[in-house]
Amino acid sequence: MKHFFKASLLVLSATLLFSCSKKEQGQTAKDSSTGAPTATAPTAAKGRYGIKSGIFTVTSNAMGQDIITTTYFDDYGKKEFQEAKMEMKMMGQTIKTNNVTIVNGDGFRYTIDMEKKTGIKMKDFGGSGSSTMDMSAMSEKMSKEYHIKKEAPVTILGKTCDSYSMDGKMGKGTFATWQGISMRSEMTVSGMKMKIEATKLEENVSIPADKFEVPKDITITSR
Repeated sequence: MKHFFKASLLVLSATLLFSCSKKEQGQTAKDSSTGAPTATAPTAAKGRYGIKSGIFTVTSNAMGQDIITTTYFDDYGKKEFQEAKMEMKMMGQTIKTNNVTIVNGDGFRYTIDMEKKTGIKMKDFGGSGSSTMDMSAMSEKMSKEYHIKKEAPVTILGKTCDSYSMDGKMGKGTFATWQGISMRSEMTVSGMKMKIEATKLEENVSIPADKFEVPKDITITSR
């Protein structure tokens, strides 16, 4: 179980970091080989995502187990609610997990175990696009360190996505992004194969403000 979640985090980190690094604050992202705008580049990146609001669901699979993660976001990702659910059987028992992460613009990140009704409150150090980060330099560094190569665009859920391959110390495989959203990745990390794919996407939809509030029945501790 521990290795499963470790692999999940590694793959998600690789995909999300690189998709964010392709967006320079207030500029149009470009293909380094041609200088032309990429298929998914927002004209002025204002946050983590290139669209103002949305809902998307991705399914992660490793070791025969699925984690279904649904993300709601607004204000280009400055506000975000993410819920990851998993159900698995082990030694005759059914184990359920339901973990929620909330960022609502108050400077903190809330990580909540919905089964246990407990959560942790921590400082949020740049979940949404930060104007102080040099996204261009970060992208170049990551490309070299993780041997990332741009591939031909792919279509997922009707969206033309930027596609990349990676063969570095974090893992080997391919991944695709659209407007900062991880749409698909197929990776091998420490010998473990894992696939993440978007199964549903709604863009520029109205998200209720209370979606980003911490539920009242949750006991929160600070860290």
